[in-house]
Amino acid sequence: ASHQKTGSATYLANEGIMVEAGGYKVLFDPFFHNDYGNYQLVPSNILDAIMSNSPPYNNIDAIFVSHAHGDHFAAQDMLDYLQVYSAVKLIAPTQAIQKLSVLAGFEKIQKQLLSIALEYGDTPQSLVVDNIEIDAVRIPHAGWPGRADVSNIVFRVSLPSENGLSTFVHM
Repeated sequence: ASHQKTGSATYLANEGIMVEAGGYKVLFDPFFHNDYGNYQLVPSNILDAIMSNSPPYNNIDAIFVSHAHGDHFAAQDMLDYLQVYSAVKLIAPTQAIQKLSVLAGFEKIQKQLLSIALEYGDTPQSLVVDNIEIDAVRIPHAGWPGRADVSNIVFRVSLPSENGLSTFVHM
């Protein structure tokens, strides 16, 4: 018997991606402005669609941030987005949350934030956010051990779907 699995992944740029399954949509590293002369930036039409909740980038359930470097995370864009879309949750390392905390308007989004505080070698952290099952583990950033201070998180995310769970990993 065949089992139909539904789900899709849409590339944004660099490590940015949107994953859909079971009626859920999540984004990974969608907002950043530094390409370090090497990485692709999210095209402006995609950024505009995300910010305006336009298909296919509409009705996002959660956003994940791997780490708080400029080629993965732009705090002001994230704050601006979360202030407009108050049902969206952000799951991010404490270092990214700290970058948000210094911005005007931070207090308006605090209930949407889930901070991942992991040291290298810690047991993975597991949590459930709006029926989305999340496992997070800290891994070395490129340039280890010289960049051991970077809280770099890998997420395994399971979205409920009609066939059980659709599980994927963002590294």
